[in-house]
Amino acid sequence: MPALTESPRLALLFLSWLPKREFRYAHGVKRWARIVASLFAIPVVAAALSATTPYPVQVWKQSDDRLTNKLRDSIEAAVKHSKRLSLTSANEPGTLYLIVSPALWEEVGQHTRVTYFVDFGRSANDPKPITRAQGTCWDYQMGQCAAEIVATAEAVAPEAK
Repeated sequence: MPALTESPRLALLFLSWLPKREFRYAHGVKRWARIVASLFAIPVVAAALSATTPYPVQVWKQSDDRLTNKLRDSIEAAVKHSKRLSLTSANEPGTLYLIVSPALWEEVGQHTRVTYFVDFGRSANDPKPITRAQGTCWDYQMGQCAAEIVATAEAVAPEAK
């Protein structure tokens, strides 16, 4: 039996083969065969796509100030909602470490503009991280910063393995 990751390829191969074949039956049978084949392929492809295991992630911080803690909590919440990442507390092989540097801030009127810096590494004390990210957002929109960080983590996660 082929592996689950090969199933979408087999289903697509079957679908590409189907229209090229000549049927001795009426045109309606050909159409029904395509519909049945499509209905078979959809669950196979969906199962293969959902079978991927999420990448393990740990979020660390280098400071204990209020804004850095709030950013870390927002990142963890965003990772929990990600289908490609999962929080882990164990040092599993292939874990991606998100190391949050102390957040810089600037008061603008009644709000605070936060500038963040995050290193994405293969270990907690990786001297050469895979990549670095920085960005800004308002203190009341930390979820927006977290979403940007998680998007970068999803792109970088395969490199951690």
